[in-house]
Amino acid sequence: MTLDQAGRKIRAAWIAGLISASATLIVTLAAISQGGTFNLQGTTISTGNFLDVFLILLLTFGIYMKSRVAAIGMLIYFLISKLIMFTLAAGFNVVAAVFAIVFLYFYFEGTRGTIMYHRLRQSGNQANPPAIQPEN
Repeated sequence: MTLDQAGRKIRAAWIAGLISASATLIVTLAAISQGGTFNLQGTTISTGNFLDVFLILLLTFGIYMKSRVAAIGMLIYFLISKLIMFTLAAGFNVVAAVFAIVFLYFYFEGTRGTIMYHRLRQSGNQANPPAIQPEN
């Protein structure tokens, strides 16, 4: 992976974070317009989801700043939140599962990108060094 490829993976991850935060905000605002809470596929959405939006935006900003901790945090947070959501849901929703897998992919690749970005910056190389060094 080159530095440019790592940058593209990081960019895709923070864009996915913005989309996720926007979707969560829209659903939370819809809950407010419905009197404070509503049930979405077995999951109760309430005004408490503003904390979720804030955390997603915070981690997204960290990914934008190429933070490995933020990228790993987003990956873990998203995975745990989706596991909880699917566990509590009344039935299995294929569309929600597909979207979750797509976002999980972008967050995983963003995590790989941030790790490789820092590894490549530390080594001073623009590409991965060879796995086996030639002997002279």
